[in-house]
Amino acid sequence: MTFIVFCCTSKAGTPVLRSQLVGKWRLIDENYKDCVNTWEFTGDTMKQTWKYKLIDAPSIYSRPYYLFTGIPSKYEPSLVGQTRSGTHIIYYAEKLKRIKYYEVMSLKNDTLILRTYTEKTIGRLAGYVTLTLKRISE
Repeated sequence: MTFIVFCCTSKAGTPVLRSQLVGKWRLIDENYKDCVNTWEFTGDTMKQTWKYKLIDAPSIYSRPYYLFTGIPSKYEPSLVGQTRSGTHIIYYAEKLKRIKYYEVMSLKNDTLILRTYTEKTIGRLAGYVTLTLKRISE
């Protein structure tokens, strides 16, 4: 019974404004000591740049995104750049041909905490991963 009450009352994401996300962020994670991962949000694009110490060329992923409260049943490209707030950052993964998302767990001062679900890959089981990003200025 306690478990059911907890599930029904637990928080499902923290609402954020698009204007709060805009800017540059850096992933803070002990597991990524050999690379620098930066994120840059504009009003309609989320760009992630991975710079590895041993590789000259960075990996860059630039994706249209929109904010949504919850996880939509289908990707709505017409919402890109239009929604002003939400609890989830929604984007479409072209290679996987499906919706992907980051759930905003908190945004306080210059720290953004996101949660995402990852599939099983080499060396990692499927499950939720929490990411901590710090706002940077350049």
